[in-house]
Amino acid sequence: MSTHHKTAAQRLFEHAGDLLIVLDESGYFRAVNLAAEKALEYDSTALRSMTLEQLVIAEDRKRMLDFCHNVRNGEGPKSVEAELVRRNGERVRVEMVCQCAMDEAGRKEIHIVARDVSGRRTVQMELRESEERYRRIVERSPEATIVLVEGRIAMLNDVAVRLFKAPGKKQLLGMTFEELVHADSEPTLSRYIRTMHDGGGSSPMLEERLLCVDGSMADAEVVAVPVRWSGMEAVHMILRDVTERRRAEKALKASEKKFRSFVENVFDAVYQSTPNGDMLMVNPAMVKLLGYDSEAELLRVNIARDLYADPNERGPMLRETEQKDERRNIELRLRRKDGRIITCLENTRVVRRANGDVMYYEGTLRDITDAKRVQEDLRKSEERYRAFITQSSEGIWCLELEQPLLVTLPVDEQVKQLVVRSYLKECNHAMARIFGHERPEDILGARMSDLFDMSESTGMETLRIYVRAGYRLSNFESTMTDPKGRNRYFLHNVIGIVEGGMLLRAWGMQRDITDRKEAELQLRESELRYRDFFDQDLAGHFISKRNGTLVACNSAFARILGYENVAEIMRVNADAFYPNPSARAAFMARLRTKGRMETIEVDLRRKDGKLIHVVENVHATFDAAGDILQIQGFLVDITEQKNLEQQLREAQKMETLGTLAGGVAHDFNNLLAIIRGYADLLKRESLLVEKGKKYLEPIETAVKRGAGIVRQLMTFAREDKQEAAPLDLNKTVEEVLQLAGVTIPENVRVEQHLEAGLPLFLGDVTQLHQALLNLVVNARDAMPHGGILRIVTSSVPGSYVRTKFPEAEAERYIRITVSDEGEGMNAETRLRIFEPFFTTKGVGKGSGLGLAVVYGVVRGHDGFVDVESNVKSGTDFFLYLPVSEQPLSAPVVPDVSTAATGGTETILIIEDEPMLLELLRVLLETSGYTVLSAADGEEALKIYKSRMKEIAVVLSDMGLPKLGGWEVFQKMKEINPKVRSILASGYLDHGLRADMLAAGAKDFIQKPYVPDKILLRIREVIDEPAS
Repeated sequence: MSTHHKTAAQRLFEHAGDLLIVLDESGYFRAVNLAAEKALEYDSTALRSMTLEQLVIAEDRKRMLDFCHNVRNGEGPKSVEAELVRRNGERVRVEMVCQCAMDEAGRKEIHIVARDVSGRRTVQMELRESEERYRRIVERSPEATIVLVEGRIAMLNDVAVRLFKAPGKKQLLGMTFEELVHADSEPTLSRYIRTMHDGGGSSPMLEERLLCVDGSMADAEVVAVPVRWSGMEAVHMILRDVTERRRAEKALKASEKKFRSFVENVFDAVYQSTPNGDMLMVNPAMVKLLGYDSEAELLRVNIARDLYADPNERGPMLRETEQKDERRNIELRLRRKDGRIITCLENTRVVRRANGDVMYYEGTLRDITDAKRVQEDLRKSEERYRAFITQSSEGIWCLELEQPLLVTLPVDEQVKQLVVRSYLKECNHAMARIFGHERPEDILGARMSDLFDMSESTGMETLRIYVRAGYRLSNFESTMTDPKGRNRYFLHNVIGIVEGGMLLRAWGMQRDITDRKEAELQLRESELRYRDFFDQDLAGHFISKRNGTLVACNSAFARILGYENVAEIMRVNADAFYPNPSARAAFMARLRTKGRMETIEVDLRRKDGKLIHVVENVHATFDAAGDILQIQGFLVDITEQKNLEQQLREAQKMETLGTLAGGVAHDFNNLLAIIRGYADLLKRESLLVEKGKKYLEPIETAVKRGAGIVRQLMTFAREDKQEAAPLDLNKTVEEVLQLAGVTIPENVRVEQHLEAGLPLFLGDVTQLHQALLNLVVNARDAMPHGGILRIVTSSVPGSYVRTKFPEAEAERYIRITVSDEGEGMNAETRLRIFEPFFTTKGVGKGSGLGLAVVYGVVRGHDGFVDVESNVKSGTDFFLYLPVSEQPLSAPVVPDVSTAATGGTETILIIEDEPMLLELLRVLLETSGYTVLSAADGEEALKIYKSRMKEIAVVLSDMGLPKLGGWEVFQKMKEINPKVRSILASGYLDHGLRADMLAAGAKDFIQKPYVPDKILLRIREVIDEPAS
């Protein structure tokens, strides 16, 4: 062995952590290391005169002698535990591993490696913790890791699962590693694994070909290390996927010969590397630059771990390189093999595959360490030269960083580090006075947060601006409060000193501009008062150029036109606000002529395409040639006002039509009552031949049809309300569909979607039947070529209905939707569909009352009707009916069957239509009654006062001259509280009817009169027991 190697071995022996002992053939100490001297508390000189037997306690001495004897003879175990006695008498238990060897003279000697195992229990616990840590390390390892126990996989991490392209760990656990290795690799790996199980050492790094679970191949570098796992001998295998590297290597080999000569002879260091940090190629200059012995040695290092001065720097630098595809003249701090840090100038670029993935990086490095050192000397010289700034009247300062800051870190991380690491290293007297001190020494060393406002909105944001601007601030303004409580304003100029990609310090200067700022603030406050008025006004203010470019506007202007904010609308040309170019051109022409326009109404288009109606005041400024320079004005959105006006006009029109319909119905009902009554009398006439009676049947049919039209008119007028009852609207829909089913052709398919559990609705079933039937018939007629007729019921919240009808008051509504797939309607038709007698059907195919009746029925029930339709897109009608706040129960229908009969009592008839009065008189007299008659209310009262005791029942029309039926009834009640009165009318307000019933009226009879019903009800009222 050479002297050099002996010296090195001696150093290792002396400084080893374990106790190293050499015994001669007789058992005397021949050599010990420092750890043994310390553990036994004897120096080496004292130990050379002693035998190991002397230090072993009596109980272990014989066993120790036998052990040493067996070691010398190459027999028995090679390790033993024994207790030794230290110099101070304390005992220490050690585990010794012994081996017999020959010295240079050929004499036997025993080499012992001993370890203090006194705290074995503690050590065992630590071993368990170590094993757990080992498990966590394996799981989190960035490299694929596998643990083999008895040749089978007992543990692996997720990276290994991905390497073998397995669905999960379960598919790999229990497999032998040989099953996952290509046949060419298996003998080599198996040999090393068996060696480790037999106590052999770690394997060298092997490059193997693996078989993945999906049948594909992968290349990997494999290192195997013997370990203990759960108390058993195991093999820890680390696999690094080098498939991509192998592919890259193959691609590189093809072109390597073309430039190898150039690369090997160039002065700059040249390299190629993978994203994983492996070197693919280096030239001799690279080897020399980094101080390695050969290219092969350098190719085995990991770039981030072994070459970067700060391993964390490589990731950000690679990301920046990949973003730009290349970087030039980048300063980089690298670590040579001997540990010395050098600064290099790097030029690098990304080489990508056809799909854009990174294949490898290639670049050059030049050592600029000496040049940087010269720059450092120059910088220090320049800083000494700037000492004269201490006399400056402006505040000058230098903030130093305790540790240089990497400029490629994220902005927020740099800001955080600046606040934490920066302190005031230098400043002049002017700067000290700014902070209320006489001498710079009073504040030197202060942290950045002690000097400047570091709030998020002020200091932190300023630092972000400083970092993003490349560590430079020019004419940046700030404010602070001086020791006297006065606000002071300063103008800052700051520059950061960056070297080698690291921020070292920052120099700054600040000037007191308080007087100037106070003057500016006063001016700005004046401007803000105007701006506040401008921005807060509810009217939309704007200023624009002739070409439509907006110069300024307030938030109300943006809101009116449907934009999120002022910034968004400022990017839009004013031409876009008009429905069409001609509208904009007409507006500009009028403005050019008039110069100023006030309260003009204009249609504009919002961002979402909807038209709005606005009132606008606008004026223009002109140049010398008379052309418009600028347009200024404001506008107010009156769309809702216009819509309400339109709704009011429609409501007034419908109300007028309703009044007209009610009046027509009343008069027409009287005519029908006369015709029907006399026809009925004729049928009763015994002298009328049978043929004549048949002629009366068409008359009765015509009367019934006329009465149907009257009911529709009265329904539209909302004056034909019957008694409301709780209804199941789903059942009502089913009844209507059953009724209309026979009239619906086969090419029309009916679908119904009825929501279960709808609340009961308080309404008139007859009217609702009529309304729904009208909608179903209309839907049927709208689809002559077939389609789907769909009826849907659902419950909706009142808040939803109020978005369409603001006057809606109920908390919930039942919505009935009737839809068809017909031709649809245009906007003009939609505006008129609820008008009485308006129809789009041909002559003889419709009365024009159907939808008017629907409107009247729904509005009569405090509901709402909505319609959506477009040409060729079908039509949807929506009926919204309010749900009663009171709980409802299904009505009980009484069973009534009574035949009409006459009598001998006196009846007072009040009717202003002479023919109808005569009809009633004849009908009652022929039934045995005595009849008194009056043509108006005043005459009726006179008769009742004079003959009250004779009169059994009063039958009165509601619409009487001089004194109406309601007034007559009230005055009769004053005369006789027990008066029995039946009222009759072609229509009657539902509320008034309820009031009159509560006041004592006995009943109502609907015109036109049906003789049998009149006779029956009069008889029932007379026969009622007196109350």
